[in-house]
Amino acid sequence: MLIREIFLADNIMTRFLHQYSSSLTDHQLQEIQKMLLCHDPSRGFAIFECKDCGETEVVHMSCNSRLCPSCGRNLTERWAKRIMNRMLPVKHRHCVFTLPDELWPMMRDDRKMIKVAFRLLLETVEEVFGRRYGSNITPGITAVLHTFGEDMKFNVHFHTLITCGGADKDGRWVDINYFPYDALRKVWQYKVLTAIKKYLPKNEENSQLIDKLFKDHQNGFYVRAKDIVENNKGKGLLKYIARYVRHPAIAQSRIVEFDGETVTFLCDKDEETERKVSMPATEFMFALAQHIPPKGFQLIKHLGLYANRSRSKFASVFSIFHKLQVGIQKRLFPHGKQCTICGGHMQRLEVIHSTDPPPRLLLSSYVGQIRLSFS
Repeated sequence: MLIREIFLADNIMTRFLHQYSSSLTDHQLQEIQKMLLCHDPSRGFAIFECKDCGETEVVHMSCNSRLCPSCGRNLTERWAKRIMNRMLPVKHRHCVFTLPDELWPMMRDDRKMIKVAFRLLLETVEEVFGRRYGSNITPGITAVLHTFGEDMKFNVHFHTLITCGGADKDGRWVDINYFPYDALRKVWQYKVLTAIKKYLPKNEENSQLIDKLFKDHQNGFYVRAKDIVENNKGKGLLKYIARYVRHPAIAQSRIVEFDGETVTFLCDKDEETERKVSMPATEFMFALAQHIPPKGFQLIKHLGLYANRSRSKFASVFSIFHKLQVGIQKRLFPHGKQCTICGGHMQRLEVIHSTDPPPRLLLSSYVGQIRLSFS
């Protein structure tokens, strides 16, 4: 079941906008509109021809909406490639830094609170590594913000890829084989709650909340250890990164049924069991749209060795791995569009420009229906 088909089902869009438009930002509505027009001929298209076998292909203009699974796949690959360009060819640990659910509604209503926590990831890891290994060690961290869980409810957490090692103050590489998760949890909790306490207005209610979150989480905020990722596995690593870089709130493969009124999707699936969740179509649409971030909101941070300013400071470390990294990039990322038949290079022949889209794909037409219902 395509997400676009759910949005375009009979009368669903009118009811959705009637119920939720006041709860959505202009930017979120614009992203919905872009998704509805994705790959529609009215947006224009390009014609390509293979130089080797003569195969032709029509490529419709994509929307690049954060709500569009089709464009999400292409954007995911491009984003993953950019990240690969930054990553050192060393082992990385995948860690998930979580926050308690008491903070999620506050962060949904005030996205600046997410930024407060986001910027503390590097400080947390550096402090714990320093305590453990007795010296200042700067790791490379790629951190990705997720605001959703498998049930699509608002759930703020950060997926990170952290180098299993880092640079000391003299620019020498230090291997790190053990991550002290107990310490990470407690330091993460202390830094986040201390910073949020400073950010929030000073009143009794906020003070009680911070005290409660310290008392209720005496072992700190959960930091989940996941896989060790080898950065020499080629496209396997690329796919791994892509799962977390531009991951939509739900994969279309998880949607198992839509009867015109209710959407049912898989949740918490593992090898032995799977749980299905059903919700009204309009609620499902809002659950998707709420995770579209504000325009310009930063979802990915490159920290420590991976920050732009670190390239010159730790030039000796990057030079150690440079030749190996260049070889990896050449194997992974061939240039240009390739023919699906023979693998040859495809050349663009013609571009057909956009025309007026059909009314059924314009949100303005549904807004008109809503106004008529009030007249």
